Amino acid sequence: MTRTHRRSRAATTSALVLALAAALLLGSAATAAPARPGPADAVAGAGPTTGGAEAWSAARTRGSLSIRASDRTPTVGVAFTLRSTVTPRVRGRRVLVDRRVGERWVRVGRARTNSRGLATLRTTLRSVGATRLRATAVAYRGQPRRRATTSVTVVRARSTVAATVPAGPWTVGRRITVAATVSPRTAGRRVWLERRSGTRWSRVSPVVTTGSTGKASIGWTPPGAGTHAYRIGLAATSTRAGGTSAALTRQTKATGAPLTVEAPPRVVTGSVFEVVFAVGREGSPTSGTLTVQVPTSGSEVTPPHDLDTDPDSGIASAPVPTVEAGSTRAYRLRWRAPSTPTTLTLDATIAGVTVPAAVQVVAEPAGGGRFGDGLHMARELRGAPTEPEAVSPYGCTIPGSTASIPSFAQAIDTAQAWVDDAIVSEHAEAWADEPALTEPELIDEVVLAALADKRPGAALAASLRGHALDPSDPIALSNAAVAANMLNRPEWAIAFLRHAGTLGPAPSVGVDSEAVRLVNLGHAYGLMQRWNDAEATVRQALLVAPDSPHVHQQLARIHQCQRDREASLPHAKRALRIDEGPDDVEPGEFDYPLSFLDTTRLLDTSMVGEPPGLVLPTLPDTASELASMSGYESYYRTHLQRLQAEWTALNQQASTLRGQVYARLASADPAEARVTRDLIHRASAAHVTEATVRDAYDDWWEANDRILRLNSCHGQFQELTVCRYSAVDPPQVCSILATGFYQAWSTRFYAAVDATVAYHEERWRVATAARAALSDPTARQAAGLTIQANDVWLMINLLTAIDTLGGHHSMQSCFDAPPPPPDLEEEPGAETDDPDAFCEAGSLESKFAFEVDLKVAKVKSSCEKASMEVAGGVRFLEAFARVEQLYGTESTTTVFVGTKAVLPYVGSFDSAFYVEFDGRGRIADLGIEVGPELEAGKYVLVNFGSDKIRMSAMSIFGDPGGV
Repeated sequence: MTRTHRRSRAATTSALVLALAAALLLGSAATAAPARPGPADAVAGAGPTTGGAEAWSAARTRGSLSIRASDRTPTVGVAFTLRSTVTPRVRGRRVLVDRRVGERWVRVGRARTNSRGLATLRTTLRSVGATRLRATAVAYRGQPRRRATTSVTVVRARSTVAATVPAGPWTVGRRITVAATVSPRTAGRRVWLERRSGTRWSRVSPVVTTGSTGKASIGWTPPGAGTHAYRIGLAATSTRAGGTSAALTRQTKATGAPLTVEAPPRVVTGSVFEVVFAVGREGSPTSGTLTVQVPTSGSEVTPPHDLDTDPDSGIASAPVPTVEAGSTRAYRLRWRAPSTPTTLTLDATIAGVTVPAAVQVVAEPAGGGRFGDGLHMARELRGAPTEPEAVSPYGCTIPGSTASIPSFAQAIDTAQAWVDDAIVSEHAEAWADEPALTEPELIDEVVLAALADKRPGAALAASLRGHALDPSDPIALSNAAVAANMLNRPEWAIAFLRHAGTLGPAPSVGVDSEAVRLVNLGHAYGLMQRWNDAEATVRQALLVAPDSPHVHQQLARIHQCQRDREASLPHAKRALRIDEGPDDVEPGEFDYPLSFLDTTRLLDTSMVGEPPGLVLPTLPDTASELASMSGYESYYRTHLQRLQAEWTALNQQASTLRGQVYARLASADPAEARVTRDLIHRASAAHVTEATVRDAYDDWWEANDRILRLNSCHGQFQELTVCRYSAVDPPQVCSILATGFYQAWSTRFYAAVDATVAYHEERWRVATAARAALSDPTARQAAGLTIQANDVWLMINLLTAIDTLGGHHSMQSCFDAPPPPPDLEEEPGAETDDPDAFCEAGSLESKFAFEVDLKVAKVKSSCEKASMEVAGGVRFLEAFARVEQLYGTESTTTVFVGTKAVLPYVGSFDSAFYVEFDGRGRIADLGIEVGPELEAGKYVLVNFGSDKIRMSAMSIFGDPGGV
């Protein structure tokens, strides 16, 4: 077998056998095919009989010819079919096809009719425009020549152009370079840079041409400051259509200082924040050493390691290589705030310029809790993008609000008027007397329940009531902004959140409250398509919460909404991981550009036992014995066919069960569907998602490849001088009877056996752990059948290699088949099934179980699902029955509930519950996170006691898709 590239390896192991099976089938067909008819066969019995003379004469007068194109608008250079139908219907009549060129006809091709009088010709046209085609049926058996014509319009072939644009902001007067990539790759394509002003696009750069790789570099110097959309234009050619790339928005700034410092103005005690030092200026390059006088309280957090800090002097420094004029290089310092309020100062210096920065540290309000280092099951199981192509290319379908941003007082009045108008009149009094709306802490729970019940109107009303009770409470305004975003009133949200930023810190639940406020604000800007403001705001959130996957997800989505996949990439990956460490499995040379965390890092494999043994085939002592046991109805062929039938049956059963699972998942929560699909994928394709399994798979593939590639002396056996020349097709074959050949092949075969066993053991361990984590019993059964089928396929590959080798012989005595050796008798194999360990005590998932009793709602989470139950008698849902609305277009919400608790014999720990909704009001992600001190297997009952717990919501754009 000849392997073309590695992609086929990752797709399926069946490629090893299918190609050989096809070769055997083709060989059999070639042997059984009848001899090709000669000229005598074409005329034998062709003439009319005397009794049919009148019918033949009538047929001459009724004859006809028509021609039809399979595509009336074929693409230049792309083959299409011309079908000519001739009557009377006779086999073998020649049909000539010509095309009109100026005043003459030029031959396109010729064909012969079949028994139905149909002549088929595949052809390709090289000129764009209307083309007239003519079919001519030559005179045949008394039938005169006939002609027919048709017309087609040949169109230009499609071309695409992609732009790689430098990240902003750009600097006035500083030249930037935009890379254009044209597909298909063709030299000489003309491209240029365009800028939009108002509704018009105009060319701003010189026209350049692509090289042989289809790429070109376009240089341009921004003449002035401002924010514009840019794209690449592509000129049409005689055979290729033109086009434009997706538009990207960039900001151009005036000349700035050589150093800028980005730091959060305020953080809470004990939190981790980040300061970014951007080195570079317009007009001249910058180099030297960046020095930073770090704060005297608190401590540095690594990674990152951009700066080296001297603990004695308190100076952090980094050598800065030359930064070209107009470019910037960023250095990050991550710091943990002290436990007492203070003001942290940092002085950064380079090239004689010092820029000071100050960060105010305030006490964290009571009633909050942060996420621990728990497992993001629904996120980390997924593959993370490693190339821009792995980020979804689709932008956001956001209409964009054009409303002006009101003052805070105007926004409150307008929103309250909307609530008063929307509420059901007969329930207005009950709403006013609702006990759950008497305390800000209880109102948070009302907001949570309203959001979970897909009622943003009720959430807005409750949040406004919370603000009326306590105008100094920033959580009420932040939650009101989430509801406003869902109701597609981002101008209210911006006014609410700007004012909330002046009220001081709020309790943080899961994610830092200031980061939540900034993300909600960035989301509102995004709904208004003010992408620069949205990006800048969410980047401020990253300074406050640099490790939050949710904040990274929002920033990735903002870039994706602008179709800037390259800028989206690092944040799209970070949104799927809880730290910045590398993934265990990087994509192979031809794999789809996704990386994975090992299954053994995410799932508990301690309960996975020893893998079942494989019933491995052995070889006879001599090549002659092998030849006699191979071929039609032989021992190896019979055994192989039985295994192939078993493999087919297992796959059919697994496919049927997977169909049932996927049908149920179509109406399930997206998070449940995603986790289930990811676990099924890991159970069936462990060689893609696990580093050790991939290494064993590569060894297995290479070992099998060395025993399967037999058909050419120029293949794997070219180093063995055992080939003989033959006059039959193919002219070169390898004889297994050649001296030394069988011994050499046997050595390779048993090496392949060892590699098979090693791969089986590694794959089974990981696949079974993934299967055990599936909570759906049908999905577990389907995964188990797939694991069994994969084991059978390993045996099929070995038996195929033996049977194929046995077919390469030249002795008649090889057809005598002695009985198989005793050690080749079939033995029943061990089952690959395993206990259902997902929810058993001691499994990793059993740790993630708690119950939170709220006064308005109850949140439960177990190893199988998370749910929220609203307490009885809550009338606000009835009051807002008329204002049920799905969330705004492309809008999602994450609701965080968290607490700090102290449990007997367990110690204190942080826990939080979050549920994320998609733009259609369905749960898109859910999970809980707990600190490392939680005892394995213990069911946690979080008891608030006298503590007050605050809840906040985060409105975000959906997951940066496809990842």
